[in-house]
Amino acid sequence: MLTDLQIQKLTKFFSMYDTNCDGFLVAHDFEQIVKKLADLKHLGHRSSQYLALDDRFTRFWKSLEAHADTNHDHKISLEEWLVYYETVLSDDQKYQDELHTVMDIVFEVFDDNGDEKISPEEWGHLLTIYNVSPVYAPAIFKQLDRNEDGFLDRSELMELIYHFFYSNDANDFANRMFGPY
Repeated sequence: MLTDLQIQKLTKFFSMYDTNCDGFLVAHDFEQIVKKLADLKHLGHRSSQYLALDDRFTRFWKSLEAHADTNHDHKISLEEWLVYYETVLSDDQKYQDELHTVMDIVFEVFDDNGDEKISPEEWGHLLTIYNVSPVYAPAIFKQLDRNEDGFLDRSELMELIYHFFYSNDANDFANRMFGPY
């Protein structure tokens, strides 16, 4: 069973994908994320990079829809999202699969120079694309960068996301990795 704190954080996570803030996730939300990314990266809508992004997010949406849309209405409500994540977080293999999907997207999309590290600027881009004001990026990033090397590598992000999903400590540094909730 999800704790109250997990519900708050997962609600925040849901809102990051709900591009029009209507309380549902639909294919159009993921299309909007791709368009925002294309604008940020100055990609033409017929470029191979755009088409690859579109394919990646379409596959992500279809997988999410297949597992979380329990009433088969082609949209995911917050309640369905929470039930889905309760299932994911209670099964280590499902969590690992979800984690690797998220990590792959983060590094594939936001690691602009391919160095397998996320810089403060790249973290700001991530927040912007996912409906979080980039004004939070510098303060958030400083708290997340525990070794103070100026970057977040894959292992650091995996640990942060683990804490974000599982920690029930209101003061855990990872709770606010995506801004206030």
